[in-house]
Amino acid sequence: MYIEIYPLDKVIIGEASIRLGMERSLVEALIGRGTLVAQRYYYFQSEMAIAYDKEERVEFIEFLGGPDGLVAPNRLWLVRV
Repeated sequence: MYIEIYPLDKVIIGEASIRLGMERSLVEALIGRGTLVAQRYYYFQSEMAIAYDKEERVEFIEFLGGPDGLVAPNRLWLVRV
């Protein structure tokens, strides 16, 4: 999995672009339905979490994968703008 991170803007996962402020329905159309735990939705075997605000828009995106996970530092590309 190839991921580009544009801080305070978006995350590109393969061909899908997930932007801060994007509606949850659009996120689900791009990457599927996440698993709700507490107030976050988890994706990609719980290695990425997205929190939505009261209007169901992306508030923040968090990566949780470690060195043995699906999202590992040697496969994660950080793009600084």
